[in-house]
Formats: sequence, C-alpha cells, structure tokens
Amino acid sequence: MYSRGIFNVALSTDIKFGSDIEKDIVMGGFGYIGKGATICEKVVIGNYTMLATDVSIVGGDHLFDKVGYPIVFSGRPKLENTNIGNDVWVGHRVIIKAGIEIGDGSIIAAGSVVTKSVPPCSIVAGVPARLIRHRFSTEKEINEHLEKIAVYSMHGLPPKRSKI
Repeated sequence: MYSRGIFNVALSTDIKFGSDIEKDIVMGGFGYIGKGATICEKVVIGNYTMLATDVSIVGGDHLFDKVGYPIVFSGRPKLENTNIGNDVWVGHRVIIKAGIEIGDGSIIAAGSVVTKSVPPCSIVAGVPARLIRHRFSTEKEINEHLEKIAVYSMHGLPPKRSKI
C-alpha cells in the first residue's frame, strides 16, 4: 500500500504512510488518519477527526443483478459522496460504506461496519453498526458541544485545553 498525492488536506492533519487514499480527499485541520487506511473517491472529512489504523471507506462496488453478465463485467453504480463531520472518532478496522454521512461529534467503535448514516454525537458499534448511546446526556449538552466545535472550525483553531 502507499499514499497517493493528497492535495486538499490541512497542514495540521497527520496522515500516516502506508495508506491507500484517493487524491480527491478533502480533510480539515487537526485530524489524523492512521496507517493502513483505504479511502475511496469523493470523501470529505471535517476538522478534529481521527481515523484509527486500518479504517476503510469503500463501496459502490459492482452491479450484480444484470442477467447474463458475470459480476466482474457488470460495471459499478455511480459513487456517492461520503461526509464525515467534525470531531469524529473512527476506531481501528472500521469499514464505512461509501455514500453515507457521519454527523459531527460521533464515535464509531472499533471493528464496526457502518452501512447507514450516523446522527451527530452518536456512539455506534457492531456489524452492522447500531446506536449504542449518545455521547452526551442531554440535548443541551449536545447543542453546546456542536456550537463550540463549529466556532473552533470556523476560526481554524484547536480548542482550548480543559483543566481536568
């Protein structure tokens, strides 16, 4: 595997060598893509988003319902856009079907297969991935988090570190 020329990625984003990433990728700042990623065409990834090792964004695959044509010769459907929001954490060896949207602030558990769009601030897991719980306890917390992330993204800045 190798990294292809990447042109629309913020300088503050860290992409590890050893991945197969299409050159039309668009990725915001302060993000991370781990080694071994496979990312198809038409993918947009927001700010502050992390993709762990061996994450795959794939799909569109082959048409299989053409009578009289072997699958290998049946062609492929049009590939849809894949949008992964700001402040998303995608775990190790997750597979994301091309053409879906993962909302801001969501977490995708390691080993999951994401076949449907994921609402903001959701935690999903499994094969296929299903909602486990929301990242925050209340709608107020969700809205406050999304507003702050939007402000940081608009200014292109990292969030201030909290004192824990």
